[in-house]
Amino acid sequence: MNKIILGFLSISFLTCLLACNESNASKANRKSKFHDIIHNPTTAEPTSESEDIPILNAPETEFVFGKIKQGDVVSHEFKISNTGRRNLIILDSQSSCGCTVSEYPEEPLPPQATSYVKVTFDSKGKSGIQEKKVMIYSNTTPNETIFVLKGEVTN
Repeated sequence: MNKIILGFLSISFLTCLLACNESNASKANRKSKFHDIIHNPTTAEPTSESEDIPILNAPETEFVFGKIKQGDVVSHEFKISNTGRRNLIILDSQSSCGCTVSEYPEEPLPPQATSYVKVTFDSKGKSGIQEKKVMIYSNTTPNETIFVLKGEVTN
């Protein structure tokens, strides 16, 4: 009985070991769309020139929408451009509240290209002075850019 259990455990261990090695090898050969973030020269090679990176330039990062009625939806498009020398990749965004969402370019933004980040605030259930933030995470230094919508929601 002990030999059967020992044999079963040995086979199970070998199966797991082979399966883990196979999945790690296939992951190593894959190149994700975020490959440039991992290989950002300023983080990978401290001696590289800092000009050889993507630079997210946003002339406006705050929009004041004024007074709106409760239940209104406000959107604003923030212009962004890549003034760096490598593709700018927006990895993710996060908002300060579930009432605020963002839309951003999914594809890499080449050097000297321009695009927009759209931020939308739904004032349903809100009242008073509001300040909603959206954080955009990209392969820049620093890697976070914050866009803000401000205004007042009235009943």
